[in-house]
Amino acid sequence: MRTKKKYPLFGQPLSSGYRNVSGNAKPKQGTMKPELKRIRKVEYDIDPNRYELRSGSETNAPLCPYGNIYKWVVFDLKANEYVRFAKSVFKLLINKNGK
Repeated sequence: MRTKKKYPLFGQPLSSGYRNVSGNAKPKQGTMKPELKRIRKVEYDIDPNRYELRSGSETNAPLCPYGNIYKWVVFDLKANEYVRFAKSVFKLLINKNGK
């Protein structure tokens, strides 16, 4: 009795370079850049004027962990370093600017 081969993607055999990668794929160990400190809404609400939203294409702006350029980065004026906002803070800023 002959069994059917089960191919993972549209009939492509495993030897064709198919890799099973989840949606949360991480870069190879040692290639990932250090992550920026995350600013949550509670921290932002204490002193919103402390943070400045800048373009990710500025010369000193950090790259994302995968080596790409961020569209926007956040600069902490008090600590004099780049940080990142949590999603809740970005939503807050978008809603303020959109109204």
